[in-house]
Amino acid sequence: MSKINMNTHKRSILKAMIYRSGGIAVLAIVTWIFTHDIIQVTTVTITYHLVSVVGYYIYERVWEHVRWGK
Repeated sequence: MSKINMNTHKRSILKAMIYRSGGIAVLAIVTWIFTHDIIQVTTVTITYHLVSVVGYYIYERVWEHVRWGK
């Protein structure tokens, strides 16, 4: 496996952050519609997306080691 085809850890983190940006906005709006409470909106949105970013990062790193389809 050549290093040219591999993402760096920094690249994977940046990709995860960009990917989640749209989701952050959508979840914040939906949570606001149901709660009208900025504290709940903030808590739900930040918690959910921090977990999602970590999950996506792990997912990306695992797929770097899968040879199928390369």
